[in-house]
Amino acid sequence: MFCKNCGQQVEDNVESCPNCGAKVKEDTFAQNTQTYTNQNQPMQQPVQKGTNGFAIAGFIFALLGGLLGLIFSIIGLVQAKKENSPKGLAIAGLVISCIWIVIYIFYFALFSALLDPLSNY
Repeated sequence: MFCKNCGQQVEDNVESCPNCGAKVKEDTFAQNTQTYTNQNQPMQQPVQKGTNGFAIAGFIFALLGGLLGLIFSIIGLVQAKKENSPKGLAIAGLVISCIWIVIYIFYFALFSALLDPLSNY
């Protein structure tokens, strides 16, 4: 066996190198223990994150064109940020809800202008 510190050949039964004084047996024991513990550790399974019910509900209600889509999407986005979970459906629900709101405002303005008899004078 050789000393890891100075490279001198040492006998197998000594605990430290006679040339430099470095411990020989302790290093071997520590390496064997580390190898043994690494081999026996179970592999950690990846944590699967649950679904965000509010984000899903917000997306569905946003597709239907309701104000509930905006509300549920905002709640789903807040929950997703707290739980560090995917935010895709919540963001999609917010975008779709905002598009519907713009469409509602446009139609309201258009129909109120068409139905108002005093607007011609």
